Amino acid sequence: MTIDFSTAILYDGDFTRSENYSDLIENYDHITLDESWMNFTVEGLEDGLFVQFTQDFEGYWTHCPGDRWTPPDSDFELIKDELFINRVLLDDIEVEMTTELERLIMILVINEIENSARRNYSKSYIRV
Repeated sequence: MTIDFSTAILYDGDFTRSENYSDLIENYDHITLDESWMNFTVEGLEDGLFVQFTQDFEGYWTHCPGDRWTPPDSDFELIKDELFINRVLLDDIEVEMTTELERLIMILVINEIENSARRNYSKSYIRV
C-alpha cells in the first residue's frame, strides 16, 4: 500500500505551537512535553494517522528596565527546539519507524506546529 502524506489534514491534537514557546519559558528555561500528539486524516487510510511525539525546547528572556529616555523592553531567545517521534499509528496499527517514514512524519508534524497559529481553527476541536 502506498500512502500519500501530502493529503494529510490535521483534525485533532494536543501540542504546543511554536509561537507559545516563549509563554511557557517565562517561568522555566527548559520545557519537555512528552505527551504531545496529532491525528490526521489521510487519503487511503480509514482511521488515519496518529503521531505521538515529544517537544523539547529551551530559551531565555532578556529584560531591559529602560531609563528616562528609553522605554522598558524584553526579548525572547529560543536556543533549543527539538522534536522526537515516539509512536506512529496507521489505521490504528503501530508501525516500525524507518528513516524515510520518520523524515516524512517529522516534516508533517513540524509544519503543523509552525503553521497552526496562522490557521483559523475556530470550528475545530484542536487543543493547541
